[in-house]
Amino acid sequence: MAKLSDDKENQHPSIPASEPTAIQDQPKKHGRSKDSKNKTKNSITPVSPNTTQVKQSKKTIFELQTAITPGQVKTPCPHTRYSDADNKILIGVFLDQKAKGNNTDNGGWKGKAITEAVKALEESELKSSGAPKSIGSIQDHWDQVCIILTVASTLLIIILLAQG
Repeated sequence: MAKLSDDKENQHPSIPASEPTAIQDQPKKHGRSKDSKNKTKNSITPVSPNTTQVKQSKKTIFELQTAITPGQVKTPCPHTRYSDADNKILIGVFLDQKAKGNNTDNGGWKGKAITEAVKALEESELKSSGAPKSIGSIQDHWDQVCIILTVASTLLIIILLAQG
């Protein structure tokens, strides 16, 4: 039996290097233990002694569902496209709705005005070859139209002041 050392901080028995220990004799194990509940995403589980079932991760299932066959071209989702004619119709509808009082104090539009714009632009996607205009797309596009009109009016004012 090994004797205790005189060092009070380390009150472990001193083990000579010649004595083998249980820790030193065991080889290192790599990977998960057999009883581990952490399985890999593509783990194979036995169904019966003769067959096995492969579990697939969500990513693999999604890839299988959206697989493209050879010769098939993946097209992006269609976006709404506004032509100049669509912009003229939109501005005309909103001018009429402003006269009726269907605009808000912060520069937006009430639901009635947006609904009228959707009705006026109905089936315009056939000419512009985009997605049908929706309430959200009209609101987003109107913000862009306002930016363009603000820039255009600012440039017009600068040109008029320079001439005059």
